Amino acid sequence: MPSSPKGPRISNIGIGLAVIAFSIVLMQFPIFTSAILVVLAAIALLISGVSRIIQGFTNKISGSSRAFRIGVGSLSIVVAILVIAHPISFGLVLLASMISIVILISGIEMMALGISGRERFLIKSATKQ
Repeated sequence: MPSSPKGPRISNIGIGLAVIAFSIVLMQFPIFTSAILVVLAAIALLISGVSRIIQGFTNKISGSSRAFRIGVGSLSIVVAILVIAHPISFGLVLLASMISIVILISGIEMMALGISGRERFLIKSATKQ
């Protein structure tokens, strides 16, 4: 087994220790960690909203599609600003609500498929024909 140079090994150990220490700090403050993640997601939403507005004004698209892009971009920017301003009281509540709605819709879909007798994911086997 060839030995690797000492420099990269020591830097890997140092970075590994820093990551472990950072993760321990984040686990000690879960609300702060959640707020940071929500703010990062809000920044991504803000960038996406600005991008949609720019696309709405610059792309050669029809009137209703253009208005829809500009409207969705504006809504994204407003929600992002609200989340950045209130990450705990608004951002986490919004995130929990969105996850709950997705789970609710998924449950309704499963029940409807169960009542109709169909499978959710239909995978045809190569042996069954």
